[in-house]
Order: sequence, then structure tokens, then C-alpha cells
Amino acid sequence: MDANSSLFRLVHLQNLDLSDNDFNYSQIPSKIGELSNSIFSGEVPPQVSQLSKLLCLDLGSNPKTSPKVREVNPLKLKLSSLKSIIQNSTKLEILLLSYVTISSTLPDTLTNLTSLKAISLYNSELYGEFPIGVFHLPNLELLNLRYNPNLNSRLPEDTGLYGTLPVSIRKLSSLLILSIRNRHFFGYIPSLGNLTQLMSISLQNNKFRDDPSASLANITKLSHLVIGSNEFTIETISWIGKLSSLIAFDISSVNTKGEIPLSFSNLTQLEVIDASNSNIKGEIPSWIINITNLAVLNLRSNFFHGNLELETFLKLKNLVVLDLSVNKLSLIVGKSTSNVLILECAC
Repeated sequence: MDANSSLFRLVHLQNLDLSDNDFNYSQIPSKIGELSNSIFSGEVPPQVSQLSKLLCLDLGSNPKTSPKVREVNPLKLKLSSLKSIIQNSTKLEILLLSYVTISSTLPDTLTNLTSLKAISLYNSELYGEFPIGVFHLPNLELLNLRYNPNLNSRLPEDTGLYGTLPVSIRKLSSLLILSIRNRHFFGYIPSLGNLTQLMSISLQNNKFRDDPSASLANITKLSHLVIGSNEFTIETISWIGKLSSLIAFDISSVNTKGEIPLSFSNLTQLEVIDASNSNIKGEIPSWIINITNLAVLNLRSNFFHGNLELETFLKLKNLVVLDLSVNKLSLIVGKSTSNVLILECAC
């Protein structure tokens, strides 16, 4: 694209979308401020920072949709240019720089962009200490820092990316996704009742303890609840049945008590249930066939007993994974009780 193109003489142009084109690694013309997935290379021109009214800056790439993105990021952004963007484009709401090589620390002035709703710095070769003040941005909904192995970070109250969750996390009232998987967090979960916009919680494979019910029960917009493989002891799981928007939940390897509650019959949108190794007792309720979207049902390694008719599960047309092993169940094949297969496994 020629920097002298007549395109740039359209002085009243307010919106220009050139995303999902292939410019074959040509330099970005200095008069362009916002491009997405367009396969440019070289330095992001400093003139971008002159766009003082810019609301969204998306220079990111995605290797899934942009197959030319290689191991080496083709687009680069100097720290000086980034600082100028932060200083001059004070109204920024979206900052997406995934697969843009920055190769520096992030300036503390990033915390001055109080309108920011989304920040993605995926695989940007960042290093040093991530500005802790970003966690206090009042409108932040998305923060993606993955694949920056030399970037250090800590949550507010100096917890680091391990330890206990700080009480201040409940101030993130616009948070949509809370994912802290496969880390070294432990202790109690602070009350998350103020995070009413949360749609997904994933705390899998940590060492959280106590009963999280009071903290999670009133987050009614949840579609995904993944709290398996922790040291929780949950007195009752009936509160999960009140989360009517749930699509998937995982309470595997969590110490629960009691049976599958009747309230679960309200979860008509469920697609995934993983309650394996959770000390659940009683019979598998017949109303489970009413959860017609169910694709995965994993009840392995519990204390279920009783008779089950195979036809019960054949009615679940979307079911692709069914694991009832390591229980004391009798599977009745057909209408005749003479054909009974005892599923009793000690493995």
C-alpha cells in the first residue's frame, strides 16, 4: 500500500476497515492508525500516537486466522511509540496488540487509560514487572497476557501469581472472566458476590479450601463454573441448581456431601457435567434425561448405586461422553431384568 495513495486524501474519513487482507509484509503507511489481521511487518509508525480521539487500537494478529504469522512476530512497536500512544490517546477503550513485538517493560502510564475495557498483549515478548495499577482500572473487562514468559506480575496486595486471592478482587465489578487454573493458589476464596457480571469462573487445579458456596451462589450469570481439583469441602451443592445459565460445571475431585439435588433439574442448558471423584451418594435421578443438551456426563468414582436402564441415556441425543465407572450400579439392557450388567469396578 502506497503511502501516497489517494485513499489518504479522504480528509473527512471517519472509519477505515482494512482488516483480514494480505499486504504481504509491506510497511504500514504512516497515515494509518488502526488495522487488524492484515499481515503487515516492520515498525508501527509513531504517527499512530497522533490519533488523540482513538477509541480502539487493534494491530494484533491471530495465527489461527492469519496463517502467515510465524514464530517471529512480523510487526514491532517501539516503547517510545507505545508511550506516546498512551499519553495522547487518552480515550482508548480497546488496546489489542497480540503478536506485536514490544520487547520491553510496560510503562506505568498504562494505568492512566481509565476508559480501557480490553487489553490483549498475547505473545508480545514483554518482560519486567507488569504495572499493578492496571488491576484497578475501573472499566477493565478483558486482560490477556499469555505467552510472555519473562513478564512478572502480582495481584493487588502483593500476592503474586500464587498465594491467596486478595479481598480487593471483589472491586473488579466489570469482570467477565476469572480464570486462575493450574497455579499455586491456596486458602479461602473472598466473597465474589459483587462480581455480578461474571460469566465464567475457572479455579481448577489449585489448593483452595473451605466451602466456596457463599462466595459463588449469587453470581447468576455464570455459564461456566470450573472449581475441580481443589481442597474444598462443600456441605451442599444444591445452590448450583440456582445458576440457571450454566452450560458447564466441574466439581471433580472436590469433597462434596449428599446426593444429586433436585435443583439440578432446573439446569436445562447444561452441556457438561463433571462430578467425578466427589463423594456423591444415592441414585442417578431419572430426570437427567430432561437435560437434552447434555454432551458430557462424568460421574466416575462416586458412591452411586441402584439400577439404570440403558434406554435412559440413549434418549440423550447429544451425549458423546458417559463415564459411570467405579460405582455400584446395575445397568439394565432392554426391558428384561434378566440381562443385567453389574458395573462394579475397583480400579
